[in-house]
Amino acid sequence: MKAPREIPWNMRLDFTLGQRMTVVDYYFNNASVDNNQQTFWDPNNIENLIQKVSSREPIGYLDTTAWLYQALDNHPIRGKSVVIIGSEQPTYECVALGYEGKPTTIEYKKINCTHPGITTYTPTEHDLLKDQVYDCCFSISSLEHDGLGRYGDPLNPYADIETMKRLKNLVRKDGLLFLAVPIGSDILYWNGMRQYGDIRFPLLTEGWKVIDTFGYNDGDFVKKYGKNPQTGHWVYHQPVFVLQNVG
Repeated sequence: MKAPREIPWNMRLDFTLGQRMTVVDYYFNNASVDNNQQTFWDPNNIENLIQKVSSREPIGYLDTTAWLYQALDNHPIRGKSVVIIGSEQPTYECVALGYEGKPTTIEYKKINCTHPGITTYTPTEHDLLKDQVYDCCFSISSLEHDGLGRYGDPLNPYADIETMKRLKNLVRKDGLLFLAVPIGSDILYWNGMRQYGDIRFPLLTEGWKVIDTFGYNDGDFVKKYGKNPQTGHWVYHQPVFVLQNVG
């Protein structure tokens, strides 16, 4: 389903939290035309990425990954089960493997992965496991897209917040969530992504306790990060927050 070019008027107040979020045009249509299409993860590429992680070379979102390395050095995941939400590429699965964690990916698009260290499910498949829980979770640059229709998902102004609530059932009590989303002043880049400020971020993390941060500085939630409307230049800031599931 292709997302509308503009926010539907009957949903605008919800998408903007009562007009407290600035709206900036940033439209994409990345919906798959084939619902049965699979993503192939090359085992050789996975091994190469694991080697880079072992050498602490930043991969994926470079600054964010460097901060994630710091977070994992301080909060080890060795031998722990790690659920990863939303992956087009196995970047952060390889980070988990490089830190001797046991990654499981939940992704809407079916993934063809034969690497023995990675388990993958669609949400429907994972639901059949019933009460499966994990020691910790990675959500890296994923939630900011939820509910905006960019990837063919249904429009839902609160999909990101609802996903965070569901994660509380996937992560064991006192388990950790390593979260990275774009932060700055509250902006909705329709329909590309959200940027989280001091209004929406507390809603996103309700029920979780922030126990550590990496790359975050005081005042980041009100800074003018994001896209400069005059120049089109991006100042993209995506630190890593370590959250504890406090039940």
